[in-house]
Amino acid sequence: MTEETVLGFQARYEAHKRKLLAPLESRLERSNRALRLAPRARRNHVDWAAAVTPEALRAARARLGLSQAQLAKRLQLPGGSRTVRRWELGERSIPGPVAVALALMLRLLAGALR
Repeated sequence: MTEETVLGFQARYEAHKRKLLAPLESRLERSNRALRLAPRARRNHVDWAAAVTPEALRAARARLGLSQAQLAKRLQLPGGSRTVRRWELGERSIPGPVAVALALMLRLLAGALR
């Protein structure tokens, strides 16, 4: 392959890459602009991971009537009950999505008890 051919491939690759990335970059720019214009929304942001302590996780699991293994299965955790145990012992931090899922599960339970 000659150097001209390689340069031609590179030029076409770069053009194709720009064509694919342009819409994504413009969306990212719009969302960043929206975040700058809405500082109040960020102020009201809840840090779910910090909101759920190991004790709160244990209490929520007990309130739901689930064992560690059952909770792990419902949350589809690859580590299983070992992951839940580590969260409850404070060995690992509780991810935000897990905190949100627990809040939704508790809300559903509260609605079912009414």
